Amino acid sequence: MTQMENEYGQFGDDHAYIAHLRDIYVKLGFTDSLLYTADNWRHIPEGSIPGTFASVNFGIKNHQGGMDALARARPGQALFVSEYWPGWFDHWGHPHETRPIAPQIEDIDYILNRGAGINVYMFHGGTSFGFGAGSSYINDRFLPDVTSYDYDAPLDESGRPTPKYFAYRKELAKWSPCGNESCLPPVPPSTAVITVPKIALTESTPLFASLPSRSSAPCRNRWRASAGLRLHSLPHPTA
Repeated sequence: MTQMENEYGQFGDDHAYIAHLRDIYVKLGFTDSLLYTADNWRHIPEGSIPGTFASVNFGIKNHQGGMDALARARPGQALFVSEYWPGWFDHWGHPHETRPIAPQIEDIDYILNRGAGINVYMFHGGTSFGFGAGSSYINDRFLPDVTSYDYDAPLDESGRPTPKYFAYRKELAKWSPCGNESCLPPVPPSTAVITVPKIALTESTPLFASLPSRSSAPCRNRWRASAGLRLHSLPHPTA
């Protein structure tokens, strides 16, 4: 499967744009892959086009509403939850985001018993680097994300199984050949955690006092810097 757009319907409804994306992918040779769009359950019609597979994204306790919305938008199409959210982003200055386990198990049970496919986003937490962590903008508030992308995922940021992981495993094992966990491979042991000694910071210097003039503005794309905010001091052509 190849996702052409991500939750575009929340921001626009230009179907000519979606059709143009589809044509680009087909022209580039994505003919053996199922092209699809993924949208929040409230905006599936805005972000999808006829003839292209549509999927739905939602979080805890939206299982029936999300599935019904997709079924209404695409009668007769196979149902696919492209993003089921077990957690959420962490924002600077806010507590770590967590979500209760029991409602998630109810959601997954409903989705699978309805014959739908599911992708858990995120199943494995991770880390964003540099200036690529992103942000949210909710109710006219700018909410920058921290670099941790733990997301309260079943496997945490370091790859260790959590209680949520074992609850998911027990639920998903119902659809294994033996109908329970007995035929699943054992969970590998977690890597030991190292102890980091306390580090005393005794000196500091202001960042911008140590940099050259900011007149050489950051111009990421022109100088092919792959990520981050950079201050360049480069010679400029005279002509």
